[in-house]
Amino acid sequence: MIIIILSFLTLAFLSWMGYQLAKEAIQQEAPKIQEFKGTLEEMSTEAEKWNQEMQGWEKKSQELRDAMPDPEDMNSKEPVLN
Repeated sequence: MIIIILSFLTLAFLSWMGYQLAKEAIQQEAPKIQEFKGTLEEMSTEAEKWNQEMQGWEKKSQELRDAMPDPEDMNSKEPVLN
């Protein structure tokens, strides 16, 4: 019976020690985690800006393609010789 009680007490003590070590490790890493979150937010805003620029370039590209004559129409016309 004493062995069972000592086993449970040892298990409880080791669990508590593990909790304390994990808590301390998380607290040490907290500044790095905050820095990483800031970097992610910065990258997200930059990606959004690039996305808006790309949409603008795609619109300009589509306008240029629409302004170009259709190559099939150009082949059907007879060339004009001067």
